[in-house]
Amino acid sequence: MANFFRDQRDAAGLTQQQIADALGLSPQAVSNWESGKGFPSAEFIRPLAKLLRINPIAILAAAEQRASRKSPAPKSATPAPRDIPDRAPGSTDAPPHFMEALPHA
Repeated sequence: MANFFRDQRDAAGLTQQQIADALGLSPQAVSNWESGKGFPSAEFIRPLAKLLRINPIAILAAAEQRASRKSPAPKSATPAPRDIPDRAPGSTDAPPHFMEALPHA
């Protein structure tokens, strides 16, 4: 994500200062976007996209990718198996229905 803004800015041939001046922001704000420390607020998405000559959707997609990388993986709806006894391979104390699946020697 951090590279997204820098890459788009470079492709547009603009400096951080030029973007900051055009949007009425500090160069530090633009630097924060490029380093992943911040993200442009909604009011700047459309003007920024116009400066970078990209679709505003591309900026929103970059935000979504950033959010998906930062958020923890969703918990599974299926609970973890519990109370499953450990059995050594080849153990004969398995319930009878499991015995049918074991190879017979």
